[in-house]
Amino acid sequence: CYDARPPGTRKASDGAMPGARGLAVSALASGCTGVTGQLLSEEGDFQMPGIKSRDWGLLVLRLALGGMMLTHGWPKLELLFDAPGKFPDPIGIGSEITLVIAVLAELVCASLVAVGLLTRWATAPLLATMLVAAFIQHAGDPFRKMEMSLLYAAGYLALMLTGPGRLSIDRWLRR
Repeated sequence: CYDARPPGTRKASDGAMPGARGLAVSALASGCTGVTGQLLSEEGDFQMPGIKSRDWGLLVLRLALGGMMLTHGWPKLELLFDAPGKFPDPIGIGSEITLVIAVLAELVCASLVAVGLLTRWATAPLLATMLVAAFIQHAGDPFRKMEMSLLYAAGYLALMLTGPGRLSIDRWLRR
């Protein structure tokens, strides 16, 4: 990993690149283990005990889906206190009840998904809300109006099927 040859004797053909940045790049490219071990395993996983790239991916997915959904839930919470009767009633249970369900899903459940707590349970109301938005509320609209709801629904379904991964409160509580 560390090239002990004097700087003047290293050649570009040896894979050594001048400078600290070049040293780091060449060390990574050559599989340098350094003091703390390899940065990436042969499978491309970040090296932390028991943590795989899949877990990092699920963390990113949870944070993105949960965090971005909060931006939809917050205005609904404000509407709940200002004018709950103005919310649509796509499934016929009353606009106030529909709004409360949407707020619980898009604020409470989205927060739970983001931190990875009760993740599989929390994705169910979010998935249902997104499917209602796509196929009932936007049923007669062009596809571009349904697209965002369907993308969220696909992400929530993926998290429901895979679980939150090791980088979650769910995993920490199971230990």
